[in-house]
Amino acid sequence: MIQDQIEEVDPLQEDDRIETENRFFLASCDHKNKDSVKNDIRESAVHTVGSAQNSQILLATANVNLIAADGTQIQAKALLDNGSQTSFISQELMKKLKYTPYAKNTHISGISNNSVFLNTMVDIVVYSTVANKNFKVSCAVLNKITCLLPHCTVNKNDVPIPEHIQLADINFNIPSKIDLLFGSDIYYDIIVPGIIKLGKNMPTLQNSYLGWVLAGPVLNNYCSSNVCVSLCSQNCNVSDLMTKFWQLEEISDKQLLTSDNKQCEELFSTTTKQLSNGSFQVNLPLRSPQEHLKLGDSYTLASKRFFLLEKRFAKDKDLFCKIRDELIKVLHSAGFNLHKWCSNNKRFDELFSENNSQK
Repeated sequence: MIQDQIEEVDPLQEDDRIETENRFFLASCDHKNKDSVKNDIRESAVHTVGSAQNSQILLATANVNLIAADGTQIQAKALLDNGSQTSFISQELMKKLKYTPYAKNTHISGISNNSVFLNTMVDIVVYSTVANKNFKVSCAVLNKITCLLPHCTVNKNDVPIPEHIQLADINFNIPSKIDLLFGSDIYYDIIVPGIIKLGKNMPTLQNSYLGWVLAGPVLNNYCSSNVCVSLCSQNCNVSDLMTKFWQLEEISDKQLLTSDNKQCEELFSTTTKQLSNGSFQVNLPLRSPQEHLKLGDSYTLASKRFFLLEKRFAKDKDLFCKIRDELIKVLHSAGFNLHKWCSNNKRFDELFSENNSQK
């Protein structure tokens, strides 16, 4: 594999060396695959070796605020990536927010056509930490978005940031985990006009509603190695792939219920009871115990209107019969056949009886 000590290479011959190293490692992996295919295992690896300066590339990150389901405010770190068609959220952050995801199959394809299948998404609202601005975005749920960014600690003194600039991520120089990734579905809603180039081989500042984001190359003396080694590997067990395939296609028996649905089910299971006359009784699903008070004192007014209508029907039999026939017609058009009339008013019962005897 890679030698422990790598001799200095003439810059003019550097490309030839890298190409030679690549051919060596690719040939080695192909030879290894001949034996692994017998075990239904596919392994592939590509190594690249070359000299590099003590520098790294900063990616655009920003601090944002989110409101959890219980009302608490949570701060998260987001990566701005206009090369992604979808936005993502980490499983850990979603659990902190206590949001309920919904089912949606998403096929994510990346570099070298590596694919990942996701089946849950969640809708969130992101709030800026520097401006009175918020954004709604639908995010696919990932176990982990990426590694710690930046890879190495950066000395802030090496980045000449103007004093009047309000950064979107004040800790851009400290490696930290990424909780969110904002893709092109929201990226250009966040970005606003304004670019400041800090110089040659230096990062660039881009203005946004989240603050000024910093991205680009930066000198880093904290990374001691002057050799860059990249590895892209893939280990796929055919049996594991088949298992994941059937798990993805399987219809889940678990229903994703909202908090309101859960409250309604709990209310139904705890308050439903059968009365002595055989009918069932269940409490109304109110959002709060005082919800009915929002209706005001409507009982008195409703009962007063009912008794006025009752007196009117008692005086005008023709009006009563007209409304009764119209009611029967409406019910019949909806598939309901009314077989019996009843009323707690004796005079109405007599009218009903007369009508039934005539028919």
